[in-house]
Amino acid sequence: MSGNPAKRKLSSAGPRSLPVDEWPADDRRAWAEACRPGSRFKPGGPASYLAQVSRDDFVSRYGAFLGFLERNRRLDCDAAAAAQVTFTNVQSYLADLTCRVSSVTVWNCIYKLRRAAELLAPAVDFSWLGEIEKDLALVMVPRSKFDRLVFSE
Repeated sequence: MSGNPAKRKLSSAGPRSLPVDEWPADDRRAWAEACRPGSRFKPGGPASYLAQVSRDDFVSRYGAFLGFLERNRRLDCDAAAAAQVTFTNVQSYLADLTCRVSSVTVWNCIYKLRRAAELLAPAVDFSWLGEIEKDLALVMVPRSKFDRLVFSE
């Protein structure tokens, strides 16, 4: 599925993460700049120091947020980089996540959404999202792993 995300027919297949090539143009450009490698005389972008697996994870989580916006007809393809990370959109995203995934996954999604937004728009203050993240950390309940114990007997 390529092309303009606004012109694509929405599928009812459920949640999906938009790949980078389907992100709004300013988000794509900002991500490419964030990942730009440094050279001897010029520092790289803010994500250039990250391992590829970390970059892929941020792409997946930010793409999941954009996918949520697309499914709910809130995706603005002309918005500035990370401009769609607003209190209202995050509130709706949280409500959707809370119904579908565990509290630890909700926290992880918001943490990575904040970090991705900071990488895309380093000059924007996302501290309000950090506060939401801290609140979620206080109420998350990890799943018990007691059943994984292997006893020596």
